[in-house]
Amino acid sequence: MCIRDRDRRYGYALKPGTTLLIVGHPGAGKTTFAATICYNNAENGIPCLYVSLGEHKQRFVEQMKTFNMDFTKLERKGLFKFVRIPHVVEGTIAEAFIGQLMTWIEELKAGVIIIDSITPILEGIERRPKARSFLQSVLYEIPWNIRGLLVLVADLPYGRQYMSLGDLEFVADIVLYLKHSVIRSLLIRMMELRKIRGAPITVAEMPFRIESMYGIRVAIPPLLEEAWLPHRLERYMFGWNILDKTVGGIYRGDSILASFPPDARSPAYLITPLALLAINNDLNIGIISYRYPGKEIEHVIRINTENIGCDPDVIMDKIVFITAINPMGYSLEELFNFELEHISRQNPDLLIFLGEELIALMHGRRIHDYISYRYNEILRLKTMGIATIRVISYISKHFYRINAAISDVVYKIFFEKEQDKLVPYVKIWRRGADPVIISGNEILKCFKRRM
Repeated sequence: MCIRDRDRRYGYALKPGTTLLIVGHPGAGKTTFAATICYNNAENGIPCLYVSLGEHKQRFVEQMKTFNMDFTKLERKGLFKFVRIPHVVEGTIAEAFIGQLMTWIEELKAGVIIIDSITPILEGIERRPKARSFLQSVLYEIPWNIRGLLVLVADLPYGRQYMSLGDLEFVADIVLYLKHSVIRSLLIRMMELRKIRGAPITVAEMPFRIESMYGIRVAIPPLLEEAWLPHRLERYMFGWNILDKTVGGIYRGDSILASFPPDARSPAYLITPLALLAINNDLNIGIISYRYPGKEIEHVIRINTENIGCDPDVIMDKIVFITAINPMGYSLEELFNFELEHISRQNPDLLIFLGEELIALMHGRRIHDYISYRYNEILRLKTMGIATIRVISYISKHFYRINAAISDVVYKIFFEKEQDKLVPYVKIWRRGADPVIISGNEILKCFKRRM
């Protein structure tokens, strides 16, 4: 699944003999989710039968190609069969439907069966209690008989967050709700795990997004233990005694907070230690900007590296991507899901976030959600061995302290008035050590001496 995070946490629940019920609003991603399960299993040699009550095969196949799923290829290999039932009207006999379903299963030797959607069938026999009871009891037995997986898709009417599916929710081993809502014109997609038989539910709601070429992407909060891996013992050194002694180097997966006064955002004091780190350790750098477009960032980096006596191309060659994101165009859920997928595909050694305070300003009423998502993202990047530097303006003591509390290293630039001049200083603190204050001008002079 990516659903890969969900597979890693809950994949054991999709064992042979399991019934999975997916419930959601129209357009919530139910078909894409079900198709992803079908496709991944068929690619692994487990034939999948997809029974649709409405969707045409050609439209289904074409739509799934946009998510990089080629069902035509699987059909040629005998690993996929699509069957469309155009109408299920009141009076449809459950026995006839089950009989036909079992024939298709036997012909394909299916190990995964998708029924999308079960709602018209249930509505068609709503006034026939015996037929409904028969249908549900047989549906319960199907995955056991084939030692496979049965996926049932059910429709949730607009405006409703839950629905009564009678005995169907008792029959199902796993029940998932896919929901979406709009807050301040921004889309929020949430996946709710309502039931998983035989296992505790530690995370009930998870944000997800539907992404072209990749399908369903779910972000599950990582376990804290996962953030401590052998690579966390590896570290990068600046190659300058005072920084290395103060910070102790940067460990893979470290989270560094770099704070500037909002009216004195001189990039030289940040670019200097970054240049030392990247050059001495041959690091690939990724940049995600919430404030400036990529070309402007390149321009600023080139000017400031020249000012400190470094060849701009040496630094630019270390940058593997610069991605500019307008945080006003994404909900928090969409934003962090998009970032994680983008980062995982690029996999830099060091990742820099610029202008993060804009997210907090945009979603001020959801500041606790912002901290939750950012903390989970930091943990996820730790498991990947990616060190992060989050550059923020000091917009408030509260915002700064919260971010400092979830960081391994804090690099705070501030200015003091001395003889009618503002003199830059850098306060450096590593978790478990005392803070140290260094002159900002000394950092620049040291770098020029080294170059």
